Amino acid sequence: MSGLVRITRARSRAARLASAGVSRQVLASTQMKPLLAISQRLQASGVSNVGVVHTTSWNNGGPPIVTIVASGFVPRPADGGEPAWDNLAAAFEQAVKTELPPEYGVDHIETVLRTGFNVGIYKSYETQIRIQNARTGEIVQSQTIRNW
Repeated sequence: MSGLVRITRARSRAARLASAGVSRQVLASTQMKPLLAISQRLQASGVSNVGVVHTTSWNNGGPPIVTIVASGFVPRPADGGEPAWDNLAAAFEQAVKTELPPEYGVDHIETVLRTGFNVGIYKSYETQIRIQNARTGEIVQSQTIRNW
């Protein structure tokens, strides 16, 4: 009888682990759908190598701070001018507000967009970083980094 009890316990433990894995997968898939939709909207606007990240951080045990970060590469216009940085950042910010349900509780929306080129050992890159307070719409930080 003890062998049967061990097998039953092993099966019930395996079933619990399997159901926990399935529930995590379902949770991950429901959380990923809006992020994937945001990524697709950025790709449609001409940004390549798009990445969208959902992060949660705490400051000394205070309330959680939820940030959605998007990054990608923006090709320069054919005339050599500047990419439409503000339009792309605004499109991302709008996509976050449209695609994410209110329970995400997004505090900050951060865009990190890069343009530039490599030719042999010569490189030239420009990165635009913009952080918006999702609740007020205020631009908290805006920065340009140039690597020549």
